[in-house]
Amino acid sequence: MIRASLKKIAMEVGVNPSTVSRVLRNDAACYISAEKKKKILDISKKYNYTPNVAARNLVLGKTFNIAFVANAFCNFESFGPFVWASIDGIHEELSQAGYFCSMTIIRNLDDIKKLVFSGAYDGFIFGNSVINGGILSFLNTISLPYVFMEDSNATTKGKNRVIVNESAGIEEGVKHLLSLGHREIAVYGNGPHFEGYKKIFHDYKLPFNNYSTFIIPETNIYNLSTVSYIHSEVFVRKHLAFTAICCTNDLVALSLCRRLQENGIKVGTDVSVIGIDNWEQILSYPEAERFLTTVDYCREDIGRESARLLLDIIQNGSEKGIEREVKTKLVVRTSTGQVTHGEI
Repeated sequence: MIRASLKKIAMEVGVNPSTVSRVLRNDAACYISAEKKKKILDISKKYNYTPNVAARNLVLGKTFNIAFVANAFCNFESFGPFVWASIDGIHEELSQAGYFCSMTIIRNLDDIKKLVFSGAYDGFIFGNSVINGGILSFLNTISLPYVFMEDSNATTKGKNRVIVNESAGIEEGVKHLLSLGHREIAVYGNGPHFEGYKKIFHDYKLPFNNYSTFIIPETNIYNLSTVSYIHSEVFVRKHLAFTAICCTNDLVALSLCRRLQENGIKVGTDVSVIGIDNWEQILSYPEAERFLTTVDYCREDIGRESARLLLDIIQNGSEKGIEREVKTKLVVRTSTGQVTHGEI
């Protein structure tokens, strides 16, 4: 079969060789008509043309490889399942621009230095909770671009990062319950979202005290469903006068719903329950079986936006300190409904 060079393909189409190169590496910033793009791809296929990736990278001074950096893939307890959705978003966005995404883990500053000095990457996307003070100080000295993904802590403030406004998502959930007529609302669960609920309840003049909150013991993600289910027995037995319950995540909410239903309490009719995280989607529950109203953090969008920000920095350069926010989305399902009576 006849093989062609980049120049030959360009001549047949009537474009520059650089345009052919950008089309073949799927560069999203390459503006060309659909007709010419199709012609380039058809001729390349006809001649069985395969770009010399190593030569291209050498000429352009790029690897077209981005590292997604995490601190423990095997630590499900802290890493969680949601990052895989974010990585899907990163891969989708990078591939459209002709880049690859490599996943790697670090344990200390030496690992970061090896990554940076390897020359294998054009930039880095750091997953949540990867950075400490020593690593951040080192990153301040390098010229390669990097972005922090879903990291809103004070350590990365003023750096290039993509964050989620958790408080806005919690507020949307509370506003939804209020719109359904609920005024007696409890909070059940554990973890940092308690503080988020505390602020929103204060803003909307809802009680947030020992009467309206029920804190379960802190535990790891492996045991969370069991622990929340066990303690939900005490919560339900109190027969507190709440028509709605905000849970600190979906695992807690689903366990509570199970307990309520076992006690003959109809979720969505007798009492409304809302969660956070959209676990039913992450765990691939069929759409027909998803019933929990929840705040979705849109993890794929977080990944896409992190990749977009990094690509913008690579292609255009930028000052440090760009912060982009991904909007949460309230997913309303059947676990919430209009107030029907005054207590559980």
